[in-house]
Parts: sequence; C-alpha cells; structure tokens
Amino acid sequence: MIIRLIILFFLIFLNGFFVASEAALISVRKTHIEDLVRKGVKRAKLVKKALENLNLYISTTQIGSTIASIAIGWVGEPIIHNYLELLFGINISNTNTIAKGIFIATISVVFITIFHLIFGELAPKTAALREPEKHSLFLITPLFIFTKILSPVSQSLNYLVHILLKMAGFKSQPFIQKPYSEQEIKMILSYGHKDGAISQSEIKLINHIFELKHLRGNQIKNTRTTFIKQLDKIIVDIISRKKNKR
Repeated sequence: MIIRLIILFFLIFLNGFFVASEAALISVRKTHIEDLVRKGVKRAKLVKKALENLNLYISTTQIGSTIASIAIGWVGEPIIHNYLELLFGINISNTNTIAKGIFIATISVVFITIFHLIFGELAPKTAALREPEKHSLFLITPLFIFTKILSPVSQSLNYLVHILLKMAGFKSQPFIQKPYSEQEIKMILSYGHKDGAISQSEIKLINHIFELKHLRGNQIKNTRTTFIKQLDKIIVDIISRKKNKR
C-alpha cells in the first residue's frame, strides 16, 4: 500500500513536471532567454535550443503527461479501494459485484480527478505561467533528458500529425513564437504605463517612430522637431528619477 502511494505521488509530480514545462516554454520570452545566453547562463542555452525546436519539446511534454495521467488512474484505483474499506469499516469485496464496481469507480474518479487537477495540472501550470523564465531554466535539464529519450516517439507522432494536418488542408509550418505587431507593441507599452514601468513621454517617443513610415518628405522636418522635444523630456525624466533614488 505504501509503495503504491509513493508511486501515485511520484506520477502526480511527474505529470505536474510535464505540464509546467510546457506552460513555461510556451509563455517564456525568447528575448529574455537570449539575453541570459549572452550573459553566459548555461541552462539558458538549453532553453533557447528548446524554443528553436518547440514542436519536439511540446510533443515530449504531451506524451509524458498523457502516460502519467493514464498511470495515475491505474495506480490510484486500488488505493482508493483499500482506503474506502478502512474508512467505512466494510469489506466492499463481499457486496454485490455491480454495486461495488459503480461505487468504487465513482469515488475513485472523484478523488483521483481532484488530486490530479490540483497537484498535477492547475498548480504547476499556474506557477509556470506566473514565472515562465524561472521555471523554464529550472525544468529544462530533466526535460532535455526526457526529450532525448522520447525523441523517436515524438518525431514519429509529429510526422503523423503533419500528414493529418496536410490532409485537412493546413499548411506545414514549425511551432514558433511570432514577432509582435505594431499594434501589439503599442498595447504592451500601454500596459507598461499603467504599471508605472514606462512614462508617457517614452510612449509618445516610440509612437513617433512608428509614424515615420507613414510620413512624406516635407513632413519629416516637423516630426524631427517633435521627436527631439520628446527625447529631451525623457532625458530630463531619467535624470529626475535618479535624483529621487538618491
């Protein structure tokens, strides 16, 4: 019983590992990782490699979490069975076979699902989404090992998925992080301003840069003057911030 319980907790932990790894890799910013690579952070190199082969690594997390989920149900049912007998002080095996099966199945599904969802899905995924950079660096080494082991299976499944998508009319393209559009950058700047990370003058300066491509030759001179004024405001703002820190 104790060994089965240890195996169950290990499987839930393993499922959480794969779920957190997937969430971290999908949500981590590639620019942050590249900056860490330039600073010489060793694990950042592995994360960068994973981001460049995201299809393979995501397939690994999917295979791992699926196998772990199936094993959790298989190992967990006998444990729930034994605990129910101890809890209610009855020998379920002596009751009607159909009633026993329905009772055990229902209670097992409820308990295993709750534990699985909380500790194997929601908690690790939420943690990884909140701090993707930290979790991607922490989890990348074991994930790299699992990916090496499961690589033949992952590549085979990716090939089958590629064929199915092609038959369905979808274009074959790697799973990559798309660059931000001009509108998305403006939204990010707006959120940064609300959080106090970016000043209004900085937002105006960047917006003027975006406007340059829409200007004609005779309009550039006026924009240049406005651009310089905004730049002066930013310099003054930076100086005042440093003085306040002192």
